[in-house]
Amino acid sequence: MSRSASNPVLTDKVIASLPGSAVILAHRKLRTFLQKGIREKKVQSNLLVELLESLNISEDEEAEIFGAVDALGMSLLDETGAPEQAPDDDKAMPTQNNEETVPLDDSLALFLHEVGSYDIPTKQDTITLCQKMEAGRMAQATLEAAKDEGIELDADQRKELQRTVRRGQNAKESLVNGNMRLVISIARKQIVNTSSMDLMDLIQEGAIGLMKAADKFDYRRNIHFSTYATWWIRHDIGRAVEEKDRHIRIPVYMIGVISKLNSIRCDANRDLTEEELAVALSGGAAAWATLTKNGQERYIDKVKTALQMERTTMPLSMDYPKSDEPDAAAFGEFIADQSDFSHPELIAERHFFLKEIDRILSTLPAKESRVIRLRFGLEDGKPRLLDEIGREFRVSKERIRQIETSALAKLRTPRLARPISAYIEDVLGHWDPEFDELDDTDWDNLDS
Repeated sequence: MSRSASNPVLTDKVIASLPGSAVILAHRKLRTFLQKGIREKKVQSNLLVELLESLNISEDEEAEIFGAVDALGMSLLDETGAPEQAPDDDKAMPTQNNEETVPLDDSLALFLHEVGSYDIPTKQDTITLCQKMEAGRMAQATLEAAKDEGIELDADQRKELQRTVRRGQNAKESLVNGNMRLVISIARKQIVNTSSMDLMDLIQEGAIGLMKAADKFDYRRNIHFSTYATWWIRHDIGRAVEEKDRHIRIPVYMIGVISKLNSIRCDANRDLTEEELAVALSGGAAAWATLTKNGQERYIDKVKTALQMERTTMPLSMDYPKSDEPDAAAFGEFIADQSDFSHPELIAERHFFLKEIDRILSTLPAKESRVIRLRFGLEDGKPRLLDEIGREFRVSKERIRQIETSALAKLRTPRLARPISAYIEDVLGHWDPEFDELDDTDWDNLDS
């Protein structure tokens, strides 16, 4: 039975005429997704983005796939199922009187008023502007090549090339300004996904994506500029939210994993274990069964890492109240202070102890005193290895050990050890117990 005309087949010949044809031919999942979209005459943009991210293709190739969607005549829907399209009048512009819009400050209101003064380019206007931009790029390349090769251009020719470059720059500016309504429309939808970025921040990021689209758009393909630009605008706004909105930044690749896990949990409509999430993340039970034990463990570790990152993205202030009551205590009041500064008596005790240590070490020969100070980190709190001390004195590690042994033996004599007997075990508790205490009469017999 032949297929009906209302249910067309996405043949290789049809694909070859589309933007991104090589990508579509190389990935069966994408081809199947587009075939389903042709039957339904619509595609949900967030599902398409998730599929493209899983294919690990370049940004330019992803943008071309959106162009292919437009060339196939499919409607592009947002997450809510509403059509994604450029606003065609000033009704789409946020105003002070619209209760559903974001509150505006003076600078944003002025910006939106200026954007509303530009006309939206028609399809023919877009082609004309793109042709001027292309001519401008070619003229700029000619000027740069002549400069690099040392070729002197005729004065009239140079002026004409410079005028062409300026016309191309003006055309790009007109194309961008005329499509800024699209940036504002998308930014207003994305504002719910951010907690610290305001509408103007998102508009600025979206404008960067719009300028990228203007540079990369091929007017010869039978696609609308607004559809092509939509992907770049959404991409740059989404990337900005992922990188700048969180107090603790999460790597971009892990954000994709977290998003997939949230989607899996929403579909299941129940709490899933880490192993169940790992099975779903791998592609299902059939794909999980084909993995080795190490492969399964890697998926489980990825799930654990993603869940931990998701829990630690929003830090809690120490001054945040524990409850909603007016006189509620802050969280910081329930955390014990483990520092020495919470015990003034310990600070005073440590001060006098260090002074006593300095006095005792000053009775040793200079070399032994220096070795002890470095070995136990008495100067900067950083204990040194025997090798490190040996390099400073330009002697062997064994010689430093001998000097340390001699110094410690002297410090264990009653004359020096008695003043700090209360601290001796805490500070020098790792002394070699085989050393016998020396009497003061043996002091002079030790090798310094």
